[in-house]
Amino acid sequence: PAQDSAQLAALRSDIASLRAELDSVRNTTPKTTTPATTSTTPRQQSAGFDAASFPVVSVYFGLGSSTLSARETDKFSPVVTASQRNKNGSILLTGFTDPVGNAAVNKALAVKRMNYVKNILVTRYRVPANQILIGEPEISRSGRKANPLDRRVDITMQ
Repeated sequence: PAQDSAQLAALRSDIASLRAELDSVRNTTPKTTTPATTSTTPRQQSAGFDAASFPVVSVYFGLGSSTLSARETDKFSPVVTASQRNKNGSILLTGFTDPVGNAAVNKALAVKRMNYVKNILVTRYRVPANQILIGEPEISRSGRKANPLDRRVDITMQ
């Protein structure tokens, strides 16, 4: 039992480290610009805001869960600021699940997670509902094992 507790604590620490590492990789903007990031189409740039260079913000859910911890909802702050600076743009939510279990149930869970994120953005942060788009749910193809990094919603600016 003590060894199991130690192993569980180590695994939780590893998961937290992996989440932080994945977030930092996703939130790193390129130091050089490419033609795609310097485009000035109305959807990508509004009042000096370049949505194409905005990093993906990922929030992670527990196994089978469609609610977030306070730590995860704290990640919404840059999204809210960006949406205020880019009033003509939109926020795209893409929900993911791991491949374990029934595909239809997993897709429904991904949709429920996206709607949960949208609800928080609208009710707590006053982001206009018509500015938030719900994408197609995706089931990870990372293998047949449960992966905590697959249980997420990605938030991107458009």
